[in-house]
Amino acid sequence: MMDTPSERGRVIQFPTVFSPNDAEILTEGFAVRRTGIRFMPMLHGFLTAIALSPGEIPREAWLRAVWGHRLDPGPRDLRQISRLQGPLLRFHDTIERSLHPAARTFRIDPLEPGASRDPTFAAQVWCTGFYKATLLDAAHWRWLEKTSPELVRPIWLFGRHAGMKAMVHTTRGYDVTSKRWLPRIQPAVRSIRDFWLSAPDTTATRRRRVSGPRAPR
Repeated sequence: MMDTPSERGRVIQFPTVFSPNDAEILTEGFAVRRTGIRFMPMLHGFLTAIALSPGEIPREAWLRAVWGHRLDPGPRDLRQISRLQGPLLRFHDTIERSLHPAARTFRIDPLEPGASRDPTFAAQVWCTGFYKATLLDAAHWRWLEKTSPELVRPIWLFGRHAGMKAMVHTTRGYDVTSKRWLPRIQPAVRSIRDFWLSAPDTTATRRRRVSGPRAPR
């Protein structure tokens, strides 16, 4: 079981198994939200980067980014959050476990329910969510981009405006270039994970001494 505090200070326990019903609740719930993340592929990309980040990102910080809160949420928003928070945290734990080196279950599915049928556009949405999460641990990701730019290039091409602009202006054109880079996104996630696990402990990286996310249960 997983504990999370409620707005009244009580502790609510959520089971750690992410179910099809959870996926349906999140898909429907985020589709009607007006702030924060609004699409499941973007949420998946965002939580993937949260799970990969070597720095400690407080749960409150990334939850605030998901909900899009700069000020205290109103009563309607609190009701939505109350319904979505359990499935959201279970989704995060499932992604984290799938990234464990022994699991080999991590997969990006840009054609999940509610996603665009265009895999290139869905990849843009996923990568945008990933990039948004890296801003919460910006120092580490800037260091990775500087030392091993090839690792993040597939995700940056789809998830950042500069990357999209670069693909548009290639001699081959956007369609050909995007199809070339699209299959490289999922392997890039695993390469980034392996890089952080093998990176030396230095002042520049301040990497956590971990063996990876929790193993599958």
